[in-house]
Amino acid sequence: MATATLFDMQLIAQDQTFGNRVKASLYQYCTTTLQSETANNHTARRTYAATVLNNPNSFISDFAWASASNQTLANDVITTGNAGANFTSATTTAQVAAAVTTSTPTTTGATDTDINNAVANAFNALANA
Repeated sequence: MATATLFDMQLIAQDQTFGNRVKASLYQYCTTTLQSETANNHTARRTYAATVLNNPNSFISDFAWASASNQTLANDVITTGNAGANFTSATTTAQVAAAVTTSTPTTTGATDTDINNAVANAFNALANA
Protein backbone atom coordinates (compact mmCIF):
# COMPACT_ATOMS: atom_id res chain seq x y z
CA MET A 1 0.00 0.00 0.00
CA ALA A 2 1.33 3.41 -0.96
CA THR A 3 1.49 6.26 1.51
CA ALA A 4 0.03 9.52 0.28
CA THR A 5 2.15 12.63 0.60
CA LEU A 6 1.08 16.18 1.37
CA PHE A 7 1.44 16.91 -2.35
CA ASP A 8 -1.03 14.10 -3.09
CA MET A 9 -3.46 15.49 -0.51
CA GLN A 10 -3.21 18.96 -2.01
CA LEU A 11 -4.19 17.70 -5.45
CA ILE A 12 -7.05 15.63 -4.02
CA ALA A 13 -8.42 18.65 -2.11
CA GLN A 14 -8.46 20.74 -5.28
CA ASP A 15 -10.48 18.23 -7.32
CA GLN A 16 -13.96 19.66 -8.02
CA THR A 17 -15.79 16.33 -7.99
CA PHE A 18 -14.14 15.42 -4.70
CA GLY A 19 -15.31 18.75 -3.26
CA ASN A 20 -18.85 18.07 -4.39
CA ARG A 21 -18.80 14.60 -2.84
CA VAL A 22 -17.53 16.11 0.42
CA LYS A 23 -20.39 18.62 0.23
CA ALA A 24 -22.94 15.82 -0.16
CA SER A 25 -21.40 13.95 2.77
CA LEU A 26 -21.41 17.07 4.92
CA TYR A 27 -25.09 17.72 4.18
CA GLN A 28 -25.89 14.13 5.02
CA TYR A 29 -23.93 14.33 8.25
CA CYS A 30 -25.53 17.58 9.36
CA THR A 31 -29.08 16.57 8.51
CA THR A 32 -29.09 12.92 9.46
CA THR A 33 -26.36 11.89 11.87
CA LEU A 34 -26.35 14.95 14.08
CA GLN A 35 -30.11 15.12 14.31
CA SER A 36 -30.33 11.66 15.84
CA GLU A 37 -27.38 11.70 18.24
CA THR A 38 -27.20 12.41 21.96
CA ALA A 39 -23.41 12.52 22.30
CA ASN A 40 -21.31 14.86 24.41
CA ASN A 41 -21.13 18.39 23.03
CA HIS A 42 -24.37 17.75 21.17
CA THR A 43 -25.56 21.36 21.52
CA ALA A 44 -22.30 22.76 20.12
CA ARG A 45 -22.35 20.27 17.27
CA ARG A 46 -25.99 21.01 16.34
CA THR A 47 -25.34 24.74 16.46
CA TYR A 48 -22.34 24.36 14.15
CA ALA A 49 -24.36 22.09 11.83
CA ALA A 50 -27.05 24.75 11.54
CA THR A 51 -24.40 27.36 10.73
CA VAL A 52 -22.91 25.10 8.06
CA LEU A 53 -26.31 24.38 6.50
CA ASN A 54 -27.25 28.07 6.45
CA ASN A 55 -24.11 29.02 4.52
CA PRO A 56 -22.55 25.83 3.15
CA ASN A 57 -20.25 27.39 0.57
CA SER A 58 -18.32 29.10 3.36
CA PHE A 59 -17.42 25.72 4.86
CA ILE A 60 -16.95 23.30 1.96
CA SER A 61 -13.33 24.27 1.32
CA ASP A 62 -12.40 23.59 4.95
CA PHE A 63 -14.06 20.19 4.89
CA ALA A 64 -12.58 19.31 1.48
CA TRP A 65 -9.08 20.08 2.75
CA ALA A 66 -9.67 18.30 6.05
CA SER A 67 -11.01 15.25 4.23
CA ALA A 68 -8.22 15.21 1.65
CA SER A 69 -5.66 15.31 4.45
CA ASN A 70 -7.20 12.26 6.09
CA GLN A 71 -4.36 9.75 5.67
CA THR A 72 -6.65 6.74 5.15
CA LEU A 73 -8.62 8.47 2.40
CA ALA A 74 -5.52 9.82 0.65
CA ASN A 75 -3.78 6.44 0.84
CA ASP A 76 -6.82 4.78 -0.76
CA VAL A 77 -6.79 7.29 -3.62
CA ILE A 78 -3.12 6.59 -4.28
CA THR A 79 -3.27 2.83 -3.72
CA THR A 80 -6.47 1.87 -5.54
CA GLY A 81 -7.21 4.93 -7.64
CA ASN A 82 -3.71 5.60 -8.96
CA ALA A 83 -2.22 2.10 -9.05
CA GLY A 84 -0.03 2.72 -6.03
CA ALA A 85 1.88 5.66 -7.52
CA ASN A 86 2.14 9.04 -5.86
CA PHE A 87 1.18 12.09 -7.89
CA THR A 88 3.97 14.21 -9.37
CA SER A 89 4.25 17.73 -10.73
CA ALA A 90 3.43 16.22 -14.13
CA THR A 91 0.12 14.79 -12.91
CA THR A 92 -2.82 16.37 -14.71
CA THR A 93 -6.13 17.37 -13.18
CA ALA A 94 -7.79 14.66 -15.27
CA GLN A 95 -5.49 12.04 -13.75
CA VAL A 96 -6.29 13.26 -10.24
CA ALA A 97 -10.01 13.24 -11.01
CA ALA A 98 -9.76 9.68 -12.35
CA ALA A 99 -7.91 8.52 -9.24
CA VAL A 100 -10.27 10.26 -6.82
CA THR A 101 -13.49 9.13 -8.44
CA THR A 102 -12.96 5.85 -10.22
CA SER A 103 -15.64 4.00 -12.14
CA THR A 104 -16.58 2.32 -8.84
CA PRO A 105 -16.49 5.16 -6.26
CA THR A 106 -17.92 2.99 -3.53
CA THR A 107 -15.00 0.55 -3.65
CA THR A 108 -11.93 2.32 -5.07
CA GLY A 109 -10.28 5.73 -4.98
CA ALA A 110 -11.90 8.04 -2.43
CA THR A 111 -14.75 5.76 -1.42
CA ASP A 112 -18.02 7.07 -0.04
CA THR A 113 -17.09 5.48 3.29
CA ASP A 114 -13.68 7.20 3.25
CA ILE A 115 -15.30 10.57 2.62
CA ASN A 116 -18.06 10.07 5.20
CA ASN A 117 -15.53 9.05 7.84
CA ALA A 118 -13.21 11.96 7.02
CA VAL A 119 -16.07 14.46 7.23
CA ALA A 120 -17.23 13.01 10.54
CA ASN A 121 -13.69 13.10 11.91
CA ALA A 122 -13.18 16.70 10.80
CA PHE A 123 -16.53 17.91 12.12
CA ASN A 124 -15.62 18.00 15.82
CA ALA A 125 -12.33 19.76 15.17
CA LEU A 126 -13.91 22.38 12.94
CA ALA A 127 -16.87 22.80 15.32
CA ASN A 128 -14.53 23.18 18.29
CA ALA A 129 -16.64 20.54 20.00
